[in-house]
Amino acid sequence: MGYVKGDALGGRLRGKMGNYVLYERLGRLCMRRRPEDFVPMGKGQAEQRERMRSVNIFYKAVRAAGLAEHWKRGRKPPGWSGFNAFVAANLPAFSGQGYLEGVDKAVLAPEAGLQLPDNLRLRGDGGGGWVLEWENATGYPGQSDTDRLVAALMQGGKHFDVRLLAPDGIAARGEGRAEFRLPEGWEDYRHLYCFMKSEDGERASASRYLGRLDGAASF
Repeated sequence: MGYVKGDALGGRLRGKMGNYVLYERLGRLCMRRRPEDFVPMGKGQAEQRERMRSVNIFYKAVRAAGLAEHWKRGRKPPGWSGFNAFVAANLPAFSGQGYLEGVDKAVLAPEAGLQLPDNLRLRGDGGGGWVLEWENATGYPGQSDTDRLVAALMQGGKHFDVRLLAPDGIAARGEGRAEFRLPEGWEDYRHLYCFMKSEDGERASASRYLGRLDGAASF
């Protein structure tokens, strides 16, 4: 590494120049030789880097919403961390530009000992709100009528934050039905995901994308 004395371009001299790279360090303009085996990043590599960068941000959003614990407990290959499992599950949802374009492919929670109920479906209530309905026809191992249905909302695109309608769930499995409206200020959070979790929070089902909420009024 060497130092460059002065800058004839008034502070704009930065970047690659032939086999050298000019950069600023501790307020001084520095120059170093590029590695002899340097290979410029291809388009595919650049796109994968953007996906990974966005998945990392998405994981932080999921963790902030309190969902990271489900990934630690969820099923995964031996030696994998919850983060490894999260990346593998969610990388396909992102475009090469780092946008969450495949909102239906995003996974907010993995399977961790529970299953979603049968025929979970979403409909409008005709008054600006929404209704989730389901059946409990199948007696899945470990399920209980006290399991809680958790509803999460996202914007998608370049916005990765996750909002839960209620951290402890909006209804019990045994109720077979839940009604909700978008809270004030949530008008842009239209992509709905649901999963079941046990009353003690130790077990959960995989999340499922239920669709986009269009036309619902907030309060």
